[in-house]
This record gives sequence, C-alpha cells and structure tokens, in this order.
Amino acid sequence: SYYRQGEYRIAEQEYQKLVQTFERSSRVADSYAKLALCAQKIGNSSDAERYRAQLDALYPSSPAVLELKKHWNSNAGIA
Repeated sequence: SYYRQGEYRIAEQEYQKLVQTFERSSRVADSYAKLALCAQKIGNSSDAERYRAQLDALYPSSPAVLELKKHWNSNAGIA
C-alpha cells in the first residue's frame, strides 16, 4: 500500500476516496485512522486532529480508535 511505502500524501488521497465512496463500509473507521496517521506523517497536525475527531465521533467503539491512540501515545503524537 502507499502508506507502507511511505507515500503518505498519495495514501491520504486514496483513504479520502474510500471514505467518500464507501461511507457505509466496515473499513471506514480504519480509513479515518490511516488518514490521521498520514496527516501526522506529513506534518499536518490540524488535519490529523480533524480526522481523529471524526473517527472518535463516528466510530467511538471501533478498535481503530484504540489502535490510533496507542500508536500516537507510543510516538509522542496527539492523544
């Protein structure tokens, strides 16, 4: 995937397409988490926070929320 290859800007665009096109997919929560991580990796903290907030608001009980918090805490990111 673009994310694993370090192509965070391209990955962000692809995750945005997924979120917009497949709103009801079970993968949308994971996509919001990846969007937040991509934004963080490219230094866009305001977008990272916005994606994290959307994930928290739309999917508060999703495992993606816990994974994102764990990742950010271990990397001194936003929690």
